[in-house]
Amino acid sequence: MGSLYQSAEWAALRRQLLTPTSQCHWCGSQATTLDHLVEVDRGGEQLDPANLVPACKPCNSRRGAQYKNAKYGSRRGNPHDTQLLHEVTLGKKAGYLMGSVWFADCETCGKSFKPHPKSKGRFCGRACVTRDPAPSEAPTSVFGLSEASPRPVLPAFSQKAENGPSGDQSGQVQPAAAVDGLIPPRLETLVRGSSSLGPEVAAWAKQWLHVDLMPWQRHVLDKVLSVDDDGRLTVRQALVSVARQNGKTRGLLQPLLGWAVTEWPKHRGEPVTATLVSHALDLSVATFTDVALVLQEFFGGKAKWSYGRNEVRMPDGSLLLVQASTGNAGHGRSNTLVVCDEVWDISEQVIDQGLMPSQRAKKNPLMLAVSTAGTEASSWMLRQREAGLRVIDEGLPSAFYFAEWSVPASVPNVMDPAVWHMANPALGYTIDLDTLEMESKSPSRSMFLRASLNQWVASDRSWLDPGTWDQLLWEGDLGTPAVLAVDSAADGGRHVGLWAWEVAPGTAVVDVAFIVKSESEAWAEVERLLPPSCRIAIPPSLDIHLPLQLQPRRTVVGYAELLKWTGLVRAMIIDGKVMHVGSQQLSEQVERAVAVNGRNGYALSSQKSPGPIELARCMVWAAALATRSRWRAKPALGIAPSR
Repeated sequence: MGSLYQSAEWAALRRQLLTPTSQCHWCGSQATTLDHLVEVDRGGEQLDPANLVPACKPCNSRRGAQYKNAKYGSRRGNPHDTQLLHEVTLGKKAGYLMGSVWFADCETCGKSFKPHPKSKGRFCGRACVTRDPAPSEAPTSVFGLSEASPRPVLPAFSQKAENGPSGDQSGQVQPAAAVDGLIPPRLETLVRGSSSLGPEVAAWAKQWLHVDLMPWQRHVLDKVLSVDDDGRLTVRQALVSVARQNGKTRGLLQPLLGWAVTEWPKHRGEPVTATLVSHALDLSVATFTDVALVLQEFFGGKAKWSYGRNEVRMPDGSLLLVQASTGNAGHGRSNTLVVCDEVWDISEQVIDQGLMPSQRAKKNPLMLAVSTAGTEASSWMLRQREAGLRVIDEGLPSAFYFAEWSVPASVPNVMDPAVWHMANPALGYTIDLDTLEMESKSPSRSMFLRASLNQWVASDRSWLDPGTWDQLLWEGDLGTPAVLAVDSAADGGRHVGLWAWEVAPGTAVVDVAFIVKSESEAWAEVERLLPPSCRIAIPPSLDIHLPLQLQPRRTVVGYAELLKWTGLVRAMIIDGKVMHVGSQQLSEQVERAVAVNGRNGYALSSQKSPGPIELARCMVWAAALATRSRWRAKPALGIAPSR
């Protein structure tokens, strides 16, 4: 099956159906792959042009993951198996069942959403109901409700990306060009909602701060402030990551804080308490001051200017205040809105033990964290980012919104100005390429990567060359996995599992099996998922609790095996002998992993890598074990001559 996608016939189809201007059939962004409308094992023709559509890599991977999960669910005896593998009709909506929840794809924008039982069509929001399907359309607001900002004169980077070869198979990332001034986030979760309060914030910024929000700022506010038919927020927590000086403070935080204590109380019918916390108190005070002056002069707010105790109390009882990022943050307050600026340098203790518990007594609260990429010490941000990647892989709407503008580690040359816009959505508005080119000449390469390209600081020391992993996407059948590798974080707060299939002698395909929070959940997933013929690779720390019935199939692995096999698996990856099915979580960990030379070998290092790499460690163990040499000859019956 794998050879089909290397054949001349498939290459001809790619040239025919993929052009430099091809747009994804599902979301309208730039297409780089071909996707089957009807899966091959459900009767779809493999090489029929009528069954193939252009698709972007995230949509292709998402649909494949949804179908694979449904398929494996039916094999495990799911009672809905006849509905999981086939599209069904529910009233006038075509949908699909994920667990016990119905979802559908919007007929206009292609986003997944939960259809309302009384709705009369497959539309995710009111704006989409009245909008004609237009694949080339990309609204500046996700709900199409806000006024369009003036379109800037964008640099030539989009033309440079679009003029590349069609369906480039070199593995180079082709960045999405800006449409109507909006440079879309590279990573983004789905949200539910029939409308949004975002346009109100944009109008408030225009009227009181005299700021025309950029398309990316409108886009984020529309998503974060999406509401359902009852007017309740559908997002409770949000993490937005973008390079420095793109307008996080002026275009996101200040308008949101001002609107929250003046207009949001009218929607809620009660006063609002909004708290601002930054990694540095002087930054919080500077952000607060501009908003407080407006509230004091035009809305009757009473301000206190004591440094570190800054606050504005509104006539209706609403309160805007500043708190330092210490262990006391959030204590003694009941916050409706919490805004954290530059969260990369705010500790887990401040957020998890101070700010988040302060919202428990509030109905429909919101917490928004914004930041540039951090370091390996940015534990809270790393944890939330991993959660966002997990939601993206699931392909389902969530109450957690995550969006990131960044240049991925898979780009072959991050110093190429043609890709810098991926981390700088304000390019063409408040930032120009000349400024970024000057910054790129700084002696500190790591600072440029983090501040201007929004990359985690150790990404330039990855064990793989940029672009290597990205081009190893497997699109064939898999069959029964050969190995399930299991690992845990150093503190035991996260447990992961990873499949490995041997699709050809010496060639493995890997994919995420599960990511859970506790050891008991991990064992439950192992017992639920593990096929009878599959072996399990497990480190010594977990081997002591391995269920007795699984012990005959276990292989104990650890750092010694990493020392022996990391170089081997790296060579296999370079030779195209280790492939994957598109999991964003796995790709992030493999691309960020850093390997070090030890006294007895070469191994991936959790200490040197800028974030968790448990899945990358599992990949080394599983790929090596799945492809190890074994006797493949069939048994033969021999007869010895009689004497």
